[in-house]
Amino acid sequence: MHRTEPWQFKRVVAVIEHCAAREFVREVFDHHRGAHRVFTADAFLAAYLLTPMLGLPMHQTKVAEVVRGWSNSQRRQVGLPAHIEISYKSVNDALRRLMKACRSPRHPEWDERAVAQALLDATLWCHLPTGTVALDSTDLSTWGRVRHRKPLVDADPDSPPPPDHPLAPPDPAHPHARRRDHHLPDAPVGADGRYIYTVDMDARMGWRSSEFEETIFFCGYDLHVITDVPSVPGRGPVVHVARAMNLSPAGSHKGIGGLPAVHALGDTIGKPRQLIADRAYNYVTDEKFALPVWRLGYTTIYDLHPKQRGTHPGPVGSQTIWIDGTLYSASLPEGLEEIDPIDVDMKDEVRARTERRHQARQVYAFVPHGAGAPTDPAVTAGPPSNLPGCAARTIPSRCAPHRACRRPPAHRARHADAGTPLR
Repeated sequence: MHRTEPWQFKRVVAVIEHCAAREFVREVFDHHRGAHRVFTADAFLAAYLLTPMLGLPMHQTKVAEVVRGWSNSQRRQVGLPAHIEISYKSVNDALRRLMKACRSPRHPEWDERAVAQALLDATLWCHLPTGTVALDSTDLSTWGRVRHRKPLVDADPDSPPPPDHPLAPPDPAHPHARRRDHHLPDAPVGADGRYIYTVDMDARMGWRSSEFEETIFFCGYDLHVITDVPSVPGRGPVVHVARAMNLSPAGSHKGIGGLPAVHALGDTIGKPRQLIADRAYNYVTDEKFALPVWRLGYTTIYDLHPKQRGTHPGPVGSQTIWIDGTLYSASLPEGLEEIDPIDVDMKDEVRARTERRHQARQVYAFVPHGAGAPTDPAVTAGPPSNLPGCAARTIPSRCAPHRACRRPPAHRARHADAGTPLR
């Protein structure tokens, strides 16, 4: 048994009270056939929320031990009689009942992802979003043992290429193909065309960034997590709470796996919205991730892969150049085209000097332009504007100034003389 402290139990009860899926879980537990079940919906949710809080693995035997460690007053708060013994079978039956309901057409609005997101939202009701989130994925190994020798890591081709490894795909036409012979495993193939190596039917083989003596391949899942980050560089620290997440088999398409996590945010993130994505989401095609995220109203910021870094010519006839993924005017002053990247190992003096050079070059970068919305603080009331570049000269009651209009005249003239794009 594992004792639950009163403050831990109060926190979990508060999460359950704010959970939007509470009534759905209650309906599932109340709708039953056969013998009367005493494991209530609130007790089920509390047990599964408390198990990781106590530092225990999410095994159903551990969940049952957590319930057996509750005091009589804690049992009464979740409607569980004091004399009832909760066994592994009780926890297993309750979980199976909820999973069946999530996959049933009777509840189209509630699936596994929606219930998990509702629990996550209930833990964040007191944390206001910053408007900027970061997306990354981490590896979760399955509980099942790999039952085949030398399994093939059949990861999605539209993903970061793995290193030359004996477990890479042998097909020469595959983008991740190796140049050495490799056997084909005798493992069964799932509905997605990928091999199943464990009794966990949903787990797949995938690549990961190995650390702490881990292997670069694993069998399990990719967990795509979205966390809060500061909205502006240099702003105060932010609690990196998880806003949304999505679980997909390891080696699945990064864009297809990460997009549901962005969808799960909904309208909880105010506008303007920014999404900082890991480099793995920059390898996929735009139709699978970048464009759908842009349609949701997010400005995306990506970690560049090696082929995107460096200097490349811009569109033909535009007199522009690409530098590390950013479009600049070709009229860059001497010394601003080749700048060392900022590194964590730099000395303070060198880092400060490099940052100043990057900021000087950023003036010449092209950025999105657009008029302000009616609720934008930059939209002001007053006489019509006669400034060049302003599209609202004839509207006396409201002027939505172009970004060029918002700069002081001296600033606009100084940079216009230099031949740079107005920002």
